[in-house]
Amino acid sequence: MSLIRISNWAAEEGANPLIPHTAELIVGFVAFSLLFLVLRSKVVPMFEKAFSERTEAIQGGMEKAERAQIEAEKALAQYTTQLNQARGEAAKIREDARVQGAAIIEDLRNMQRKRQQELPLQQLHLLKQNANKQLPHFVMK
Repeated sequence: MSLIRISNWAAEEGANPLIPHTAELIVGFVAFSLLFLVLRSKVVPMFEKAFSERTEAIQGGMEKAERAQIEAEKALAQYTTQLNQARGEAAKIREDARVQGAAIIEDLRNMQRKRQQELPLQQLHLLKQNANKQLPHFVMK
């Protein structure tokens, strides 16, 4: 049924509170159209601008985070390289110290052997000197 028939039918049957008058329909349509046009021309662009700014901010934040991630990965790679170099140097230093320690121990052992070999000779020499000093006393008496 068309709108005009419904309003005519309402007029014939009496005032029906569920069916609005034609003038109310026209005023409502004009008011809705005006509201729609105002919202479309004023409010919707503000929302679109806010959404685009937010999208740009999020996109910029994501790009910044990606750059930071790349920099962090580079820093980690550099740190790992430096750590491996330091470990290599530490291993070399430990090996050099071990070799030097073994050489020092060998030198000390050689010195000890030499002293042990020289000790009887020194004792014999001292005994000989002591005997030479005491011998004239025994001979003179």
